[in-house]
Amino acid sequence: MSRKSNFKRILSAVLAVLICVPIASSGLVFADQNTDDNSVSSDSSVSADKSKGGSYITEDGVFVRQKTYSEYYEENKNAARPSGDVILTYAGCDSDAEVVIDTYEGVDGAIIWQNQYGTLDFDVDVQQAGSYNIEICYYPIVGGNTSTEISVLLDGISPYETATRIELPRVWASAYPIKADNKDNEVRPPQVETPKWVTTPIKDVDGLFNEPLTFNLDEGKHTISLYSEKAAFAISYIKLYNEKDYTTYTKPSDAELSKNAGTEVVKVQGENYAYTNSQTIFPTYCRGDYTMEPSHPVKQRYNTVGEGTWDGAGQTITWEMTVPNDGYYKVGIKARQKELRGMYTNRRLYIDGEVPNEKMADIKFYYDTDWVTVVPEDDNGEPVYVYLTKGKREISLEVVPGEIGESMRKLDDIVYEANQLYMQILMITGPTPDKYTDYYVHRELPELLPAFERLAEELRDVQINIELLSKQNGSEAAVLGRLADVLDICVAKKDKIPAMVLNGNIKNNVAAVSSWMRKYRYQPLEIDFIELSPADNKFTPVKTNFFKNLSFNWNAFIGSFTEDYTKLSDIGTDSINVWVSLGRDQTNVVKQLTDSQFSTEYGIDVSINLVQGAIMEAVLAGKGPDAALFVGGEFPVNLAMRELIIPLNDMDDYDEVISRFHANATTQYTYNKQVYGIPLQQTFPMMFYRKDMLASVGINEPPKTWDEFIDMLPAIQRAYMQPGLILPANNGQGVSVSASTESGHTFALLMLQSNTNYYNEDMSATNFDSKAAVDAFAKWTDFYNIYKFDQIYDGFTRFRTGEAPIVIQNYCTFYNQLTIAAPEIAGLWDFTSVPGTLQSDGTISHAANSNGSGAIILKGCKNPEAAWEFIKWFTETDTMVAYGQNVEGVMGPLGRFECANVEALQKLNWSKKDLDKILSQMGELKEIPISPSAYVVTRDIMNAFRSVVNDKDNPRETLRWYNIDINNEITRKRHNLGIDN
Repeated sequence: MSRKSNFKRILSAVLAVLICVPIASSGLVFADQNTDDNSVSSDSSVSADKSKGGSYITEDGVFVRQKTYSEYYEENKNAARPSGDVILTYAGCDSDAEVVIDTYEGVDGAIIWQNQYGTLDFDVDVQQAGSYNIEICYYPIVGGNTSTEISVLLDGISPYETATRIELPRVWASAYPIKADNKDNEVRPPQVETPKWVTTPIKDVDGLFNEPLTFNLDEGKHTISLYSEKAAFAISYIKLYNEKDYTTYTKPSDAELSKNAGTEVVKVQGENYAYTNSQTIFPTYCRGDYTMEPSHPVKQRYNTVGEGTWDGAGQTITWEMTVPNDGYYKVGIKARQKELRGMYTNRRLYIDGEVPNEKMADIKFYYDTDWVTVVPEDDNGEPVYVYLTKGKREISLEVVPGEIGESMRKLDDIVYEANQLYMQILMITGPTPDKYTDYYVHRELPELLPAFERLAEELRDVQINIELLSKQNGSEAAVLGRLADVLDICVAKKDKIPAMVLNGNIKNNVAAVSSWMRKYRYQPLEIDFIELSPADNKFTPVKTNFFKNLSFNWNAFIGSFTEDYTKLSDIGTDSINVWVSLGRDQTNVVKQLTDSQFSTEYGIDVSINLVQGAIMEAVLAGKGPDAALFVGGEFPVNLAMRELIIPLNDMDDYDEVISRFHANATTQYTYNKQVYGIPLQQTFPMMFYRKDMLASVGINEPPKTWDEFIDMLPAIQRAYMQPGLILPANNGQGVSVSASTESGHTFALLMLQSNTNYYNEDMSATNFDSKAAVDAFAKWTDFYNIYKFDQIYDGFTRFRTGEAPIVIQNYCTFYNQLTIAAPEIAGLWDFTSVPGTLQSDGTISHAANSNGSGAIILKGCKNPEAAWEFIKWFTETDTMVAYGQNVEGVMGPLGRFECANVEALQKLNWSKKDLDKILSQMGELKEIPISPSAYVVTRDIMNAFRSVVNDKDNPRETLRWYNIDINNEITRKRHNLGIDN
């Protein structure tokens, strides 16, 4: 080995020792929210954050993760379960809540919570200590949010984390029956809220428990409070009670079955449900074979319900069926569960709101790629019968976790603990430990090896349990065994732990288990129809005839050559041809709203067509549309400079239309002082931070300014954590928005916060030769030169594990991703405005730029006035709210719409607390105009960045030289376009 290599080894070892000493003493500091007395006492003094629920930081800087319901349940599972109902007495509300006591929808003395936030208090005198369920009868008030979320506080304290995220379902139904359009394709109706009085127990929203949540109370007087930022509903009553065991099923005698209900089989199609408790459930379709009801080899027929939309805990679909005669019936469900290989999903069946017996409480639907008829059976494999009287009956199926729920509860705790242990290791070794250094991780963390040994054993227990449920070894749960093997290696070969960090074995396998959990905690199912059959009758056969199926598939194959599935409606001679640059689901929502509202009200036919890209090419070829929606990036300005679209700022009512948006929202659609697009979608950056990880290094608040951010870096990086900033890719990698003006670009943030834009007033040159620009560029590159930020990183994964305790990301996309895909860190993170810059007057500028997409009218439009009417209608607040709610209903929370209409944004599904932060950042947006020479700005800014970061060139000189090239290209381009003579 060379003398130089030897020196590097010695230096690495010395640095490791010097670094590890403070790190070991300042590792992660966490505490669980536990008390010796599991009951709730009214004599408690806690902070406001703690009283409202969630994790919090104590005065001495210890991060307290609130108790999970799994922990609370285990502590109290043996508590008494008193019988009898106890009605709560309304005691009043705080100043934030607007409450009226009056008659509401037929109920006298209803408690009407008119606004969306505040706290309501209810008094109760508990006669017997023990665990109770809570039932609430409520009526959702239409308007505002599409969901109702509350926290339940016992004597001012949230007993566990899940109690801070209680969801009270609303009632949804199809706005009208399914019907065919002018191309004979059926149109899916939008889901509209159809409120009614709902009686429901308070349930687990995480899908880990089959039964309602429990709340432990001492004997005596207590106050139970409802706290919310997404409320707005009326309350008939709230009561304490305890769920009764389901009725034991006893098969009817032959004599009872002989008094059957006749011979008629009652059938209801899955897509023709009466109502659901989730906006995300809607009719779906399957072209699988001719047995689907209805079916067509080429045309679209909505013939099922549930595919991709009916998989969350508590989601319920209700059908109405008319029973012709009194008697015993068996239930047959034509269904398909083709998502969870080797496993089954679960549904609970209700008839008129009651579970008939124990066998209906957990109906299993096993994995199968074919459609099957599932009949609930008793222990002898015979159909379960229910006695029904003549008349209209409601049949409901609810998603329940079933037996896998217990395994998921354990895995939640395992993943959380494994992530925390990994971060403690990382604080000693760093993300890229030196292979020649002995870090003695097991000595610095004496609890590590026993914890790994215990977690490995728990993982194998869960794996065995899941294999018993799936009745096969080596199932999809093998991922659990792989993580257990990795932990075993760490225990057996403790000196190999740094190598396991370096090669990613620990991190990657924990992430794999987390991904497996996300998939298998859902309960997917698709239903064609449900039947009620008398004892002697058979259900509709689901097996296909080979020759009939061959004919059906042949016709489908031939039809695929003639049917254009991107053209959602025909183009008439008087129609406006509108292209929509979205996915099919979103485009269908646009079409449904257009057909049902705009065309009916304005008498203007609109042909909606799904198109991805290629607008420029089509327009240049003379085959473009009349108008286009959701056109983003540089396209509007590129089309405008070629005189292919018409300016909109001279249109009637332009000023009224543009008042719906943020003041600078049209900047990216402006060229040569003319506005060529109306904003539809607007996305901008915000700062997301891990409260627990920052607290572990003594930071209790996120940074407000970039200087505070930089001051925090030593503490963060000493623990081998690294914040993440946005550094966009090049256009050559498929990015349609100029990287230099991408939302959240750090250079753009620093420039705008210094009150300097990219271009001078007439856009004839850049401002990159100004002192503000040079300072911003130097600060930007310092993050990568001095503080060694990563240029490429996985923001979501690193934020979830805690490696990146602060990240700048798109506010809507990242928020939804964390909410849906990272449940194990719920309550541990928050978001706020991007770091700002202190101004001379003492204020802080959090200025940022946005990206988005808009609506344009093409030059060849035969009826510009009609196209403008369409754009005016589509950007109205009511239309934007309807579009946003329907898209979220179709795609779930991940489809939440980043609405540019400010008033409409406030009516979408955000809590008041989160909305206030979003509107605060939105109020500070400053936009960078799109220049005809944006390509050279992008190229040379990024080239200058790489020269400074990779080649260590001088920031000021590098920016100056590249700026000369940028300005030369701007001058040339302006001459070519005739802007300058």
